[in-house]
Amino acid sequence: MEMENDGRCSEKSLYEVLGVGETATQQEIKKAYHKLALRLHPDKNKDDEEAKEKFQQLQKVISILGDEEKRAVYDQTGSVDDADLSGDVVDNLRDFFKAMYKKVTEEDIEEFEANYRGSESEKKDLIELYTKFKGKMSRLFCSMLCSNPKLDSHRFKDIIDEAIAAGEVKATKAYKKWAKEISEIKPPTSPRKTRRKAKRSAETDLYALISQRRDARKEKFDTMFSSLVSRYGENADSEPNEEEFEAAKRKLESQRSSSSSKKKKPRRNLALVASVFYQVICLTDLEADYLNPFETSTRINRLILPEFILQGSLCVLFLITWHWVFFLVALPVTCYHAMLYKERRHLIDVTEVFRGISFEKKLRFTKLGFYIFLFIMVVFRPRLLDFVSSLDDSVVKSASEKAFKSLPDISKAVNELTVLKGVGPATASAVLAAYAPDIAPFMSDEAMEVALGNSKDYSLKRYLLFVAKLQKKSKELKLEGEWGGASDVERALWSCHVRSKSKPAEKSSSEKKRKRKE
Repeated sequence: MEMENDGRCSEKSLYEVLGVGETATQQEIKKAYHKLALRLHPDKNKDDEEAKEKFQQLQKVISILGDEEKRAVYDQTGSVDDADLSGDVVDNLRDFFKAMYKKVTEEDIEEFEANYRGSESEKKDLIELYTKFKGKMSRLFCSMLCSNPKLDSHRFKDIIDEAIAAGEVKATKAYKKWAKEISEIKPPTSPRKTRRKAKRSAETDLYALISQRRDARKEKFDTMFSSLVSRYGENADSEPNEEEFEAAKRKLESQRSSSSSKKKKPRRNLALVASVFYQVICLTDLEADYLNPFETSTRINRLILPEFILQGSLCVLFLITWHWVFFLVALPVTCYHAMLYKERRHLIDVTEVFRGISFEKKLRFTKLGFYIFLFIMVVFRPRLLDFVSSLDDSVVKSASEKAFKSLPDISKAVNELTVLKGVGPATASAVLAAYAPDIAPFMSDEAMEVALGNSKDYSLKRYLLFVAKLQKKSKELKLEGEWGGASDVERALWSCHVRSKSKPAEKSSSEKKRKRKE
């Protein structure tokens, strides 16, 4: 049965109708069918009166070759009759083949191997293959049934030596070299037991490898969690009961309150007192000594930063950090300097201070440095200390457990960790990478720059894009037969980035050495 270019059928193979071979896969058969169906469809051949019949014949072809059972019957009988390909005929044919050809199991293979090893058939096959390959034992083992070079080399050597002594075969140069090497190796005690042991050992090794990786990850997580607890809370050898927990909690709160009142508050108050004292001094600033109506110092006045900008910056910082008392003290000072600037009374007369301009510049830079010092000591340092001290070990543990349970949802896991004060997406990525390296890579600057072209954006949106790219690359590596998790890809990117940065330095150093030699 064949479908020619005009769509008619003749008595040829169904495979030839579709234009495929008899060993074609189902995917190849369906692909060939779709191409013919598009070409022979009646809607595209309205002028052809036989188009419908041709298309029906094509449907019959795919109904046979597209069904595994019908295809098997067709391959055996060559029949395309629907009655022969359906109903009891198929079932009877299947039973017939099952009766003729017994299903081979692993036990059957082991039984055949036990009967074959040491039999006359094995000796006969061994001598024939020895003669065929001229004593090249590596090729012999590739063709010999139920053979293993590690288990059967000594036994085969004894059989071949007996045949050589009997004059059945001749000792070749390749065989003599191989026999000498085998003689120096200790023979296995029990080949069959060794074979079973090797099989069990392979399964045991796989299970051991899986267990080892699981234990390694658990140990890594425990280490990471212990470091978090040691950093943000106190370690406990055993879990206390409710009474001990409440007592420890009250003691801890009292210690925190006393330590903050004794240590943090004096330092903080001292810095704030210094700030207020400095603000009062600014009211009698040196500007009061050189106030004048002249505006002749264009060159020098460009070097002088208006004082109200510095005063206003500190005033705004006090406002946004809720230091209301100090804000009220700094506000009039800021207004005072703004008034001087508005009336142009802050300008310097060259005739008065030309000799002292160097001192004036140093004084201004000293003021600026002192403002920066106050900004760090008064505003940010106490806030950061509060962030760190407020993190309790139970809070860290709870947030970490919720984050780990949220995996593989990276976004949810990061959000669970960022509820901790002072923890952003970058820090959260480090925690997740230690627990699940295959899913969540670390957000390193070097890898971010290689993957995304920017390493300074530490937002969650940027991290999710980074994770998606690394996971995609990880899947590609696994398809190619290599193992690689997202963290492995991140470490590879980090290494490439560091290597690329170090190459110019190595090149310059090598050039210097070359010049020295010249």
